[in-house]
Amino acid sequence: MTVPCRVPGPKAFTLIELLVVVAVLSVLLAILLPALGKARGRAKCLACQGNLRDIALGYLCYLDDYGGRFYDGPAVPNPNSTFGGWAGTVSKVALRPVNHYLGLSPSRAGERDARVFRCPADTNALDTRDGSFYRDRGNSYQASLIVVAPDRLMTTLDPPWRTINEEILAQGRPERAGVFQPQRLAWIGDFFWTVQLDPVSRRCTGWHGRRHYHNIAFLDGHVGLTEIIRGMYDVDGSYRMQPHKAADPRIRELQQRVPCKCEKRFQP
Repeated sequence: MTVPCRVPGPKAFTLIELLVVVAVLSVLLAILLPALGKARGRAKCLACQGNLRDIALGYLCYLDDYGGRFYDGPAVPNPNSTFGGWAGTVSKVALRPVNHYLGLSPSRAGERDARVFRCPADTNALDTRDGSFYRDRGNSYQASLIVVAPDRLMTTLDPPWRTINEEILAQGRPERAGVFQPQRLAWIGDFFWTVQLDPVSRRCTGWHGRRHYHNIAFLDGHVGLTEIIRGMYDVDGSYRMQPHKAADPRIRELQQRVPCKCEKRFQP
């Protein structure tokens, strides 16, 4: 009797094999997703640093043309944020003098044009109406008031902070040529980076996944992720906040580190 020839068909997965595959994929995803998230955050941080380098170079060209004066124009509400970018939906300040040095219109740059002033991590920010400071104010970055507009420093704080601000104000408006240690002078950074210097604020900032850390452009043009310690205007380390050599002894005598009173909600 002839036995019919059987061609073996494809073998199906058993339920156990399928469950093993699913379990292995789940483990791989659990391992890879945090690494991918960190890589994405790192990419945003590097893109932000590239923006700040371009902005700092443009602002340095502005200083060359205006005799080293950090702000030389009509009074505007916030010269620490309206030095560049676009008008925004809240501030409505159209004049952005540093734009010219980055190939943008100083008064007519639109939201799409001025993307060099947008930090990729500036999304869903606290205290914004439209989800980012770039949308609200036209700029994701702030320059230090101590440098660009010291007349706006508060002198109503309790000592020693009031005395520190008075010491800085007594030196007058700084100019680039007279700045002490420009390679250490923290100049422009992620929006609200300077709030870390407010001893009474409960705000925590840091858009790049590290509390109190900000991308900072220094006056010599280099950029770095820097920890801004609350309450200190001048630090014996990676940065300093005030530009006057003559004020250093008195401010060093007065300065102190204030314990962080951070709000529980922290949004990196």
